[in-house]
Amino acid sequence: MPRSLDERWSTMKEVANLAGVSKITVSRVLRSPKLVSPGTREKVEKAINQLGYVPEAAAGALSSGQSQIVAANISTLSGSIFLPTINRLSSVLSQHGIQLILSNSEYSEETEFRQLSALIAQRPLGLVLSNAFNSPKRRSMLSRIGCKVIEIWDLPDQPIDYAVGFSNFDAGYSMTQFLFDQCAYKKIAFLGTKQGFDRRSEMRFQGYKNFQIKYKNQIRAVDLNASGKGSIYDGTIGLNQILEKWPDIDAIFCSGDVLAIGAVCEAKRKGLRVPQDIAISGFGDIEFSNGYGIDLTTIKVRGEEIGAHVASIIIGDREEDFIENKAIDVGYDIVRRSTA
Repeated sequence: MPRSLDERWSTMKEVANLAGVSKITVSRVLRSPKLVSPGTREKVEKAINQLGYVPEAAAGALSSGQSQIVAANISTLSGSIFLPTINRLSSVLSQHGIQLILSNSEYSEETEFRQLSALIAQRPLGLVLSNAFNSPKRRSMLSRIGCKVIEIWDLPDQPIDYAVGFSNFDAGYSMTQFLFDQCAYKKIAFLGTKQGFDRRSEMRFQGYKNFQIKYKNQIRAVDLNASGKGSIYDGTIGLNQILEKWPDIDAIFCSGDVLAIGAVCEAKRKGLRVPQDIAISGFGDIEFSNGYGIDLTTIKVRGEEIGAHVASIIIGDREEDFIENKAIDVGYDIVRRSTA
């Protein structure tokens, strides 16, 4: 008869018996191997390999108060926009023996809250959030947990603990100003998704809107809330909606690069020249924005820098930098290519 699932896991007691040492010695090898003599350490490691023993993270967290993991809850994995941040964060943490676990809320507040509860139960060293839901219930939960909370890709007015990012409002304003002043486009539309669900996108729209109002320009905006995925297909739909409403439009600022790529492809399919007939810009500078026949004008986010700063906060290297305002502004760059 096969063993039950619970019985298939090797235990620390089995490792200790095979190695001829105490459970305390096995624990010490796992947690502080330099404190154990080479001979004893070798016997324990041999037993671990022979039995396929995997330390129980939950038990370790209970005894130490925290696990050796960092949890990240990301808004979306579509379009790889957060990939540079996650890759750099994971790389630096792994150099310190810390593992990164990831969840994806897909811009759902209910999903995010459920995932956060599960992540917090792991007692992580740090909790990294790209989401922008800041309800009293969420803030109350996060304010009580015993680890560092780092909000990324934005600069909230009141970070829970720390924030590493940039002003999305300023980014939206700057791109609109760039299209208007330096590129000489006067009829600029904004194409976005999930307004009201994605605070960062909403703030970029507010930056666009603020510039248009300041210079008495018409606000032309399409919000694809119905689909809300920010996909290439959404970009094709958005371009057609904008052209239907404002046939004389000469530039579109998209809230994300994936939308912008869809808009560029649709414009070319319709026989429009980009940027001669219509200019298109995006946000994020994802991999497919540069090359592959797109060559998109966009805003480059310093994602790797964000990841490196977050890792430094978690491992304790940058505490002194946050005494005053608890935030690091990494800025952003406007990258002009051939679409605008």
